[in-house]
Amino acid sequence: MQRIIDAVEAVLDFLRRIPLSEGTVNDYKDHFRFICAYCESKGITWFSHSEAQTFTDIQAARCEDHQINKRNFNKRRKSAFLLAECMTA
Repeated sequence: MQRIIDAVEAVLDFLRRIPLSEGTVNDYKDHFRFICAYCESKGITWFSHSEAQTFTDIQAARCEDHQINKRNFNKRRKSAFLLAECMTA
């Protein structure tokens, strides 16, 4: 899990340097917390593009079931693939 947390911090640092507003960065941080909790519950220690796709598929189903809104789905999808890209770069 530590590698995922390190990658999350690296992505957040990148987003701050773009620069994005602190509010937007905090929004991403909330979605990364959700991804980290997902990884911890599944025993995932390396978040690959395959893991990002699986996570996104789960979130898409939640969106279709109206458990999350489209905005949260899109942010979680973007966050997942940003994290996967950072971990595979």
